[in-house]
Formats: sequence, C-alpha cells, structure tokens
Amino acid sequence: MDRGKKFSAGLTGADFAAGLAHHRAGRALEAISCYAMSLAASPDHPRILGLLGQAEIAAGEIAAGLRDLERAMELAPGHDETCFAYANGCAQAGRHDHAIKQYRALLARMPAHLGAALNLIALLRSRNEPAAMRDTALHALAHHIEQPRLLLALAVAALQERDAGSALPLLDRALHHEPELAEAHFLRGTALNMVGRAAEALDAQCCAIALDPGHAAAHLNLGNVLTDLDRPQEALEYCRQALAIDPDLIEAHVSLGYIFTRLGRLDDAIAACRQALARSPRHVQAHWNLGIASLLAGDWSEGWRQYEWRKRPELYAAHFRIPRGEEWNGGDLAGRCLTVCAEQGLGDAIQLARYLPLLAARGAHLILSCARPLIPLFADLPHLCAVLDRADALPDADLWVDQMSLPGIFGTVPTNIPGAAGYISADPKRVAHWRGLLPQDFKVGLVWCGNPLHSNDRRRSLAPGDLEELLNISGVSLISLQLGPPLPMGWEGPVFNAAAQLLDFAETAACIANLDLLITVDTSAAHLAGAMGKCVWTMLPFAPDWRWLTKRTDTPWYDSMRLFRQSVDGDWKSVVHEIAGRLRSLLAQPRD
Repeated sequence: MDRGKKFSAGLTGADFAAGLAHHRAGRALEAISCYAMSLAASPDHPRILGLLGQAEIAAGEIAAGLRDLERAMELAPGHDETCFAYANGCAQAGRHDHAIKQYRALLARMPAHLGAALNLIALLRSRNEPAAMRDTALHALAHHIEQPRLLLALAVAALQERDAGSALPLLDRALHHEPELAEAHFLRGTALNMVGRAAEALDAQCCAIALDPGHAAAHLNLGNVLTDLDRPQEALEYCRQALAIDPDLIEAHVSLGYIFTRLGRLDDAIAACRQALARSPRHVQAHWNLGIASLLAGDWSEGWRQYEWRKRPELYAAHFRIPRGEEWNGGDLAGRCLTVCAEQGLGDAIQLARYLPLLAARGAHLILSCARPLIPLFADLPHLCAVLDRADALPDADLWVDQMSLPGIFGTVPTNIPGAAGYISADPKRVAHWRGLLPQDFKVGLVWCGNPLHSNDRRRSLAPGDLEELLNISGVSLISLQLGPPLPMGWEGPVFNAAAQLLDFAETAACIANLDLLITVDTSAAHLAGAMGKCVWTMLPFAPDWRWLTKRTDTPWYDSMRLFRQSVDGDWKSVVHEIAGRLRSLLAQPRD
C-alpha cells in the first residue's frame, strides 16, 4: 500500500464525510465537531488529526490546531498536505523561523509545490530578505516556468534588491502568458522607471490602471513617473487618486510631500509628510522629505532634526561610515581628537567647512576625511591636524561626526550662519600664476553643468545654447571653468577655456580669485566662490535645493552670492536674460 492510501485508510464513516463537507464549505466549527466524533471512532488517525488541525486554525484556534497537526506529522511523517498546513499555521502564529524551516523542508521533498514556494517567498518578503526570496523563487522556477504568479514573485524579489534588469524579462514572460495581469503591468512600470525608461513606465502604469482601476499603487507609481518626467501637477492628481482608493497608502502621502515641495507648496508638503508619519512614525523617506521641506521653509530647527534621517535609506546608508570612537553630539571637545566625515557632494563639503574653525575653537584636534579632489584645497587650513582621503581607512580618534550634522549640532538658523563673509583662501603662488594667464578685461567665469551623476543634475544644469546672450556683451572676458564637455562650436573665440588646467580645487580657487564675477549653476564652483567671498551669481531651478530657501535673491550662507531663480520650471533663458541685464548694468557702473 502506498503512503497516500495508507494515510487515508479507514476513512469511510459518516462523521468524517460530514466533517469534510463542512470543511470544504468553509464551516470550520461544524467541521471540528464532526472530525472530533470521527476521531473518537479512530483514535490517532493521522488524516483526521491533520484535517482537524486545519479546521481549528481556520476557526482561530491556532494553538490547538498546531498541536493536532504536530501529532499527525508524528504519526505519518512527510505527508505533504499536513506539513504544508502546519507551516502555514506556524506563519500565522508568528513562528516565522519555524515556518520557513517547514516550507524549505517541504520544497526539498517536493520542488514543484507552488503553494509552499509562494508562501515562503511572501514570508521572506515580510522579513525583508530579498536575497533569500530570490534563491527560493529560482529553485521553484525550474518547476513552474510557466506560472505567472511565481514569475511575479521572482520579479518582486529582484525589485527589492533594486535589480530591475533581472525583473523585466520575468515580467515580460508573465505577461506573455497572461497579458491582462494588472499586477504584472504595475511591476513592469516600476522596473522601467528604475532603469530610467520613464516614458515606457508611464504606458505600463496606464495599462495597469486600465485593467484594474482600483489599483492604488499603480496610481501612485504613475504619479511618481510623471514627477520624474517633470510633470508634477499631473502627478499630484494621480497621488490623490491613489489616496482616494486607499487613504492609508503611506507611500502616497510621502510622494505628495515630495511633489508639493517640487511645486513650492511647502505648507502642503509638510502636512503630507506628517500624514505619513502619523500612520508610520518611523518611515524614513517621510522624515527625510519633512526635513527638506522644513529647511526650504526656513524652519531649520525642525529641518536639521529631520535631516538626520538622511542616513537611513538603504540607497544611501552605505555612504556613511562609522569610524572608531563615539559619535559627537555637541559635548566637550577640549583636548580630544575629532574626525569630521565629509559626505554627499563636493559642494556640500565646501559649504560645511565653515564649521571647522568653530570646532577648533572648542579645543578639538581635527581630522577631516573628504573626497580626494578637495584635499589640496583644505590641506592648508590652519585648524586641521590632517586631511585624509575618505576612501582610505580612518585613524583612531576619540570622537567622530558626519559633516552635514554640524548645522543642527550648532543650532544653525538663517540669522546665525558662521563664516558667511568667507573662510577659504587661495594659494597666493597659484593666484599669481593665474593672474598671468587670464585676460585683463572684466573677467566673468562660467559654469553651466554640474556632476551628471547628481540625482537632480538634469534640472539644475543648462544647455550651453541657453547662455548665448552672454557671449554678446562687450567689455567682458568670459572664462570657462566647466569641466567635462569641450567648448561648444563657435565659443573658442569669445570664451577663454581654463578648464583643462583646473586639476584640483586648489587650482580652481586660484582661478576664481582672479575673476571679477562667477556665473554658475548650483554646483561646487558656486560654494567655492562663496566660501572665498568672491562675487558669484548662482542660477537656480524652479524647485531649488534645500539650502537656498525660497524667493530670496540673496543667501545667508554667502554674503557675496546673488541668486537668480527660474520663475517657470525649466525656463533657463529668462534667467540668463535677467543675468545679462544685470551684467550690463554692472559694467555701466564706474569702477576703480
């Protein structure tokens, strides 16, 4: 007799048949009563015990159900249905480690058990174990290569690892078998947006919504795609639709906070972030978005506190090192060695270098860890004991602090920013060298692009053609400090190209020291000129970075800086036209 027949042997009584009928109809309590009577006639029958355990779990009597299932497994080890039910019961009872063990044991015996594979994947997903999910799904995939649900599960595992490239072919295969599967279109749109194929992502999310108008997450992701396509007003409506479908969709509140910030509606942005945090008090992105909106709105006390959450997202946590010693939070520094860890962009490190003299004044022995190109610029600062490449191992120190945490520790608000008049000087020998290289007319430096790897670079950078009006102003010598792309055709005559000789930031500082004015986008050159107290005009996109506040033409960070803002999203030509007018007026003024 085979195992299945032996397991079911003797099950012909009326009580068992009635119990089975009730069980299949979803009447768990009636099934329990019938199974109990059947068990009285056939004590310790593994099949009856197994079904009784399943019915008890369905009725909410989980502890009793697990006990009966365990007994059934003792009497008939390796029965797949009982083992599967027991694993499900363990998962329901919160005994996740035990459930995972049971699912894996079942899959080891029956690799083609789709329910065990899917339930295991769901459990691993809830525990944020994407790598384990992928291993499980790959194992099962060999036996269910045509199963759309398993293909989706595998795609989800890949997306949780931010591996959209692996997810896309899986989703394409799922849609080949089931073209009207809304969830597959939704996930495909998510993956496409992750790899920068926003237009295709838009179509995929529209397909998901057409197939399932009540798919709140698809509405949300369509809004996110529209935001990435610089269509925030349309994005706003889709996020609102997502919340109309599911008011507790936390990510929609978070996205609204970001979109409102893009639109300059900071009160609404802050309210949306707080809505998200009311539902999920430790939601990292909601805290971070709240910090950005608060800083832009000028509420720096709240902004710095929330900005500390920048270290939490998985995408960025790897950029933060934890050196030896204790993290400094504002305590006594006298005679203690403090490592200051520069973070984020080069401009951020220059902007926050203003706090180094304050730390030295408290008696700290300072070590600065920063990006290699900045080392020559910072090496001669009088208050530093050492400047190290942040790619290298850090020395032992008593204390350490992330540089962007310093404004919050010092209680910085717009009225008490240190060093606004300047705090960095160029090397006199390098300055003299550049004085002999540059033209003698009114010297205006130009920088029109930032680092292309910056997440917001396409919004903050200009096309060279947008600057054409500046080429026609007489009495000006234009100096290109733009690194990377060569000068556009036709610029070789009117523009002096200094970029090839700007080997590091110390060299750039020496060049800027000889300029009468620097005109730049929001990039490290702007911070360097401001930190040197040099006249700098900074062009800002419609949705500026947090540090520039809103509406102001000046900035409390740098006394020598003037801000020129887009009044319409993406319109740089109006900004350049305003700058050209200001430049002509400046040239018309008497000069010493």
